[in-house]
Amino acid sequence: MSVAISAARIVLYTGNHTGKPTQGGMAISPKSAHQFDIRLTDWNDENAVALRERLRQEIFSEYQGEPGTALSAEDIPVFVVVTHNKTLPIACGGLRPLSVAAAEVKRMYVEPEFRGRAFGVADVVLHQLETQARERGWNILRLATGVRMIQAQRFYERRGFYEIPAYGAFVGTMGSVCYEKILVADSSCGS
Repeated sequence: MSVAISAARIVLYTGNHTGKPTQGGMAISPKSAHQFDIRLTDWNDENAVALRERLRQEIFSEYQGEPGTALSAEDIPVFVVVTHNKTLPIACGGLRPLSVAAAEVKRMYVEPEFRGRAFGVADVVLHQLETQARERGWNILRLATGVRMIQAQRFYERRGFYEIPAYGAFVGTMGSVCYEKILVADSSCGS
C-alpha cells in the first residue's frame, strides 16, 4: 500500500505485487482511490464526539467501561479525526500525556466498514499520533486494549508495540492488555 499526503488530504492506494494501484484486483485511477482527510481537532468537535460514542457503544459495553476517571478535553491535547469524502467521519484517536517523555494512545477507533489492510485507515491514524507525539517530545507511547480484542493486539504488535505490565488505572484489572512503543525519528519525513 502507498500513502500520498498533501496537506491534510490522504489518498490510499492498495497495491498488487507490481506496485500498481489496484482495487479488488482491478487497476484503479486516483479518482477511484479512497480519499481521506485527517485533521487535528478538539476533543469536543462534533465528529470526534460522534466517533467516540460509536466506540463506546461497540467496545465499552463489552468491557463495562474503562478504569480510572472519565477523560475530558483537558486530558487529551491531541485528537485526530479522519473523514471519507470530506464529510463522513470514519476514524479517530488521541494522545494523553503521561509524563514529559510519554503519552498514551486513547480512543483509537475505525468504523467497521473501513477496517483492515485494504483501507489502511488505522495506520494513518496511528502514524499521525506518532508524528504528533514526536513533535511534542514524547518518545514513548503506551496504550491499553481489551484482552478479547485480538485484532487490535495484532495491529499494535505489527507496528512495533510490545506488551508491558499494566500501568496506571489498568493495574489490577483483568480485562486489559497494555503495550508500549519507543518512538524513533520518523524516517518517512523528507524521503
